[in-house]
Amino acid sequence: GSSAAPMNGVVVSPNTDTSPDQEDFSVEIKTLDFKFPGRDESIISDFSLKLPAGSRCVLLGENGAGKTTLLQLIAGQYMVNRETIRILGRPAFHDTSLLCSGDLSYLGNSWRRDIAFAGYGVALQGDFSAGE
Repeated sequence: GSSAAPMNGVVVSPNTDTSPDQEDFSVEIKTLDFKFPGRDESIISDFSLKLPAGSRCVLLGENGAGKTTLLQLIAGQYMVNRETIRILGRPAFHDTSLLCSGDLSYLGNSWRRDIAFAGYGVALQGDFSAGE
């Protein structure tokens, strides 16, 4: 069945009928703690989530609760510990993907086409059709 987990006023409700010991997760977040650089207050505290491939998830919460920040973290826009957020078994943020301009870019790997959400503000390198 599905369960909901609170995140600073955000309710995350994954739609999944899989067993908890399943290891094939498209998105896996382990005890995420995040605050913006130079700030003392955490935006997201002690948040964990496992989404099996093919599942859907709804993020609900008030303005400023951390919904967009969570999606930006999943998209790799902010650096966190390599094991904290994994997408298709790989770290969300690739330190080798920084361009000289400082913009983020995903390089090389085939997983770039497998991610449904890349997030605005994250530059994808390469030519892609709308379907890709």
